[in-house]
Amino acid sequence: MSVIKKDDRIYTYRDYCAWPDEPRCELIDGSVYAISPAPSDAHQRVVGELFRQIANGLINHHCQARIAPYDVRLDARADNHGHDVAQPDIVVICDADKLDDKGCRGRLIG
Repeated sequence: MSVIKKDDRIYTYRDYCAWPDEPRCELIDGSVYAISPAPSDAHQRVVGELFRQIANGLINHHCQARIAPYDVRLDARADNHGHDVAQPDIVVICDADKLDDKGCRGRLIG
């Protein structure tokens, strides 16, 4: 990933929501990183198969799977002022309280 906004500003989730959908990006520690262009066919096949198997394995369980593009806000202040938004290829959410119409509220561990 490469930084696409090269200034000293710390961007927030509110800024992120105001940007156009293309080019796709992630927000990490308030810096904006470009997500590479569409992944290769091999990548898509692998991610698709992994998602299918994970989602099938979650049938009749309380966890749910999502596939990119899907925003995961990784910050306690994520609703408007957080500085971390990622779009993982696949995410599994086991706490329905973390889901909303914008994606998922997560947390950084470590």
